[in-house]
Amino acid sequence: MQTRTAGFLLVALSGASFGALGLFARLAYAAGTDMPTLLFLRFTLAGLVLAGVMVAKGGRWPRGRLLWGLVALGAVGYFTEGSVYFIALQHASAGLVALLLYLFPALVALIQVALGREHLSRLRWLAVGLALCGTALTVDPGPDAKPLGIGLGVLSAVIYALYVLSSARVAGPAGPLAASTVVPLSAGAAFGALMLVKGPSFPQTPGAGPRWRGWRCCPRWWPCSRSSRASSALAR
Repeated sequence: MQTRTAGFLLVALSGASFGALGLFARLAYAAGTDMPTLLFLRFTLAGLVLAGVMVAKGGRWPRGRLLWGLVALGAVGYFTEGSVYFIALQHASAGLVALLLYLFPALVALIQVALGREHLSRLRWLAVGLALCGTALTVDPGPDAKPLGIGLGVLSAVIYALYVLSSARVAGPAGPLAASTVVPLSAGAAFGALMLVKGPSFPQTPGAGPRWRGWRCCPRWWPCSRSSRASSALAR
């Protein structure tokens, strides 16, 4: 029971951390950076921090098919979801895009049912319905939101739901720390390649460098590590 309680608390902490990403991204855009550079720094710095933790703890690096599965989750899954989400922030408010992203828990449940992998009780169907209704009631597009931003926000939720379902099969055997390290490093490499193609665009605001480095690192490694640990705890 204590392990499950810790898992639920970690889910809440992960959600709060992920919710702050949109605000930081809007500040980064205002400072002169672009999406590929922002996400390259965000994922790479977080991956390096987690790699340091992993080395300090003497963790085992995944190998073979397990390693390539985690690389695919980062270089394809997170690369696609992150791109869609952060492009959406350029066409809608951070609050709106974050709310739309959090359609993904209900989408995960619905996809599991559609694939025949899970049977929802009445209580869980009620929870899914409340989640969707709650999102509908709280979402306020506002005058600045564009249809493109709303559509991309919903698409990011769909992609992330598929990512969660895929990661449940791949990340579990690797362990939370190893998965939380390989996935962002792989995503960082993918965004780094895109950044080299487009040319880097680092923040131009005076004093922005150290601030953005800290903000990109913390909002990435904290929610990713908490989310992976939460999944491990709730699976027990």
